[in-house]
Amino acid sequence: MANLKSSPQPSGIDESLITFLCYRSTIRSDTRLAKLLYLVDLYYAEIYGKPLSGIQHKRFWYGPWSPDIPKLKEMLLAKGVIRETKKTTLGGYQAKVPMPARRSVNVFLTTQAIDIIEAVLSDWNDKPTNEIVKYVKTRPPFIMASFDESIDFTKGDPIIALASKRNLNPEDMATELIRSSPDLLKISLQAIQEEKEHQFASQTEIEKLGLPV
Repeated sequence: MANLKSSPQPSGIDESLITFLCYRSTIRSDTRLAKLLYLVDLYYAEIYGKPLSGIQHKRFWYGPWSPDIPKLKEMLLAKGVIRETKKTTLGGYQAKVPMPARRSVNVFLTTQAIDIIEAVLSDWNDKPTNEIVKYVKTRPPFIMASFDESIDFTKGDPIIALASKRNLNPEDMATELIRSSPDLLKISLQAIQEEKEHQFASQTEIEKLGLPV
């Protein structure tokens, strides 16, 4: 349990997670916050089989997003745990950016949870938001959800899960599996082709609607 002495404080895991990210990471926009929250749940699910938070992530045009996040932010703003400031994003847009409102706060997260969050920040805190968006949009379980559908973290990448159990990197695990099964390469290539066709169909629908990509 992390204990950064002060009050007021967030309630529960979801508020604590947003608070921790706002105090420890570079949050430039709500879009970035949503993607980091998704990555925390993704990393956690790959190790523990379920997401850390109860946040309902959905598939949208610009990657995972959740209607829960604005509500959680409003509660933290009302408590005085975080504050918002207006900043110009790298794309030239005006955004309300969540920031620390105090020098320290209590957060209610296990050491395992904090380890996962720190791993996400180590991998992504210095990366531009568009790079994070590109990453999450091209991998399970995001690509396995339909538009506006809740993302099921049990539909993650089985190769990554198996690689973790065997202490291998995913590339070596994939190579080992292909060598052990002559039919696996054919199946994998077929799955890739089907996903490309699915993405093309989705792109066509976006263009019909005249929505930005």
